[in-house]
Amino acid sequence: MELCGPSLCHRLIKGGPLGEKEAAKTIQRLAEALKGIHTSGIIHRNLKPENIFVKLDATAVHEVVIGDFGVATDDPKEMSQYYGTGKYMAPEVTSCKGGHGDARTQSFYTTAIDVWALGVITYELLRGYKQFREIELFRAGEFPDGCPLSDEAEDFICGMPIERLTLDGVLEHPWIVENCSSKIKKTIHRRRRCGVKRSAPGFSSDLVVTKVRAA
Repeated sequence: MELCGPSLCHRLIKGGPLGEKEAAKTIQRLAEALKGIHTSGIIHRNLKPENIFVKLDATAVHEVVIGDFGVATDDPKEMSQYYGTGKYMAPEVTSCKGGHGDARTQSFYTTAIDVWALGVITYELLRGYKQFREIELFRAGEFPDGCPLSDEAEDFICGMPIERLTLDGVLEHPWIVENCSSKIKKTIHRRRRCGVKRSAPGFSSDLVVTKVRAA
């Protein structure tokens, strides 16, 4: 069992947004952890800063672990249930609200919902802990003007709601590679996402997770 300190949410509220390098390292670690979880057939379903914890003996804020698997599931039959926290819910989860009846007509989601949540978390790591209204703009593919972010960071964030990056896509993205590599950086040419709207401001390998199912 991992000994943990404060949550990532507590860190964001008390300390404000992270720098791009620290944020990228945090997302890299979370993406690697999610790959392990998803390989085991488990969907977390409630990934958010409140459920991500900094290691107790951490020397940097990116040394985090994922916790609270209370609504996680590995049962395909449960992958049409409305679970999670509003701000971090993928569209396919919100569409399940109130869904009952014939299973043949129900909408089922996949591990991609955890990657959606990871995109919102990335936005908050770089912009600070946000209220639901601003996250709704992000969900709609809008991006506030005047964000002091690099082109690569903006491209990475916009790739979440628009292109729905996979975890491999996350780990291979230039923003992650550039900020997490110890090698000499190369010039990265940004490919601007098509269709991104803008709005006014107002908007690991050493991680082992055990899922305990209720009897």
